[in-house]
Amino acid sequence: MPEHERLSVMRKRVRIQPYVSRDLRQKLQAWAAAKSLTESAVAEAAFSEYFDDGRADVDVILRRLDLTSQAVARLRNDFDLLSDAFGHYVRHVILDALYKSGEGADAKYESFLRGVLLGGHPKPARRGHLKTGQLM
Repeated sequence: MPEHERLSVMRKRVRIQPYVSRDLRQKLQAWAAAKSLTESAVAEAAFSEYFDDGRADVDVILRRLDLTSQAVARLRNDFDLLSDAFGHYVRHVILDALYKSGEGADAKYESFLRGVLLGGHPKPARRGHLKTGQLM
């Protein structure tokens, strides 16, 4: 960069003198030298990133929320599958036992379901007024 351009750029900048540990200063010098940058350029880039509008944080949070929602969807799918399988198992075990007991197996099974789903009551309780033992 020609001298007059360098001076023009320098006039638009303000000098600051923050104090840092010797170890951090050595890291700064080594990193800047390895990247062929000035310490000022590295410091300015670091300050810019530090004082960024937080968009990077929002992106990270959104990615994590997306991964979490995908995991919840998989868990819900697994739960639905297991619930369905367990329901079929219970239905066959209960119906088999009821058919062996004699007539009215379907009615007895419906009565069993009513007892499980409604807590033994003929109609569900009002929303927000569930009683102990009710599953729904």
